Parts: sequence; C-alpha cells; structure tokens
Amino acid sequence: MARKATRMADKDMISALPNEIIGRILSFLSTEEVVATSVLSSRWRYAYAFNSNLSFVLDNLDILRRTTILGSRHLVINSFLRFVDKVLYSNVSNIKQFKLTLWEDVGCSCVSGWIGVAITRGVEHLDVISINDDSVKKLLSGCLVLENLSIEFCDMKNINTFDISHAHMKSFNFQLNLDLENSNYWMVADTPMLAHFKYYALEAVGYSFGNL
Repeated sequence: MARKATRMADKDMISALPNEIIGRILSFLSTEEVVATSVLSSRWRYAYAFNSNLSFVLDNLDILRRTTILGSRHLVINSFLRFVDKVLYSNVSNIKQFKLTLWEDVGCSCVSGWIGVAITRGVEHLDVISINDDSVKKLLSGCLVLENLSIEFCDMKNINTFDISHAHMKSFNFQLNLDLENSNYWMVADTPMLAHFKYYALEAVGYSFGNL
C-alpha cells in the first residue's frame, strides 16, 4: 500500500491531463504566471499556447521594476514586445478575453497586429487601454462575436467618426483623459443588444445613436 502511494505521489497527475483541461486551469493565472509554468517539465513547455484569457500590462511601475533588471527603458519595451508576440502568435486556442494595458508607446503596427490576432481568434471580451487611431478603426470590423468592449485613454486626434456599431455588443466602456482629450470626432452607435454603456469624456462634436 505504501509503495502504491509512493508511486502515485511520484507521478505527475496534472501533466497527464488533456490540453483543454490544462488550458482551463491556466486561465485562472496571469499571463506571466502561465508562461512561467513552461519550466516545470517538457509537457508544460508550450502549455501557455492553450490559454484562452490573455492579459498584457506595461505600466509605469512595471517599466521601473524591469528597468532595474534590464538596465534601460528601451530594453524593457523590446522585451515586452517579444513577450507579447511569443504568447499571442503561439496561441492555438480561441481567445475569450484579451486585455492590453499600455502606458508607453510601442508603435501602431504592433498594437494593430495584436488586436487583429485577437479578433481572428474569436475574442469575446476585449479590453484595450492606450490605443491609437488605427487600432480603434479595426476593432469592430472583423470581430463578429464581441460582446464587451472597453476603450480607455485612446488617441482620438485623427478620428473624425468613431463608429461603435455592432449587432452583438452588450457592454461598452469609453473613458478618455480629460486633460489630454481631443473631442473633435462624431460618435455613432447602432447597438441593439447593448445593456451597459459607460461614457466618461468631454462632449463630442455630435452623436448618432440608433437601436439602443
């Protein structure tokens, strides 16, 4: 009996689980914690590729903390870009939740590309902080199953018409920095399923709301 218990204790029962179950377990961890599990064993090396909830954060505190390790702000940003690319482009599962928080300009093409990948993977909950005009324009064009959208502190200076019309959107959160905001845009919304709408910004040039 003791030998049997020892054999069971030595056996890695979690690693024997199907990829779908492991992905479910990892969904309760932060993205960094998920990637950290890759060192546990060869079986876990690419387990992060099955995680359906992705969250990437680059805020001021994170930049300061990483700068003390890597030595420069430039290296911190490049390390963050490589990390997001590695996780996002290796992911083979449908993405349920994608959160991107940026307090540093990492470039339009990077952000647009990441959002594009999330959209093609059927993202349902999209939470983006500090995005640019090109990213905003692409958010809804190919995202057919999106239900919840949160946009905070985005750059609106090159946007004339901000159209958030979507047949299935249920919740929309829109917040801008009142000190830096450019409100020279027209907001359009045709969202028949919308149940929750939060708007914290200066008054836009005009509004066109239908089927709310």
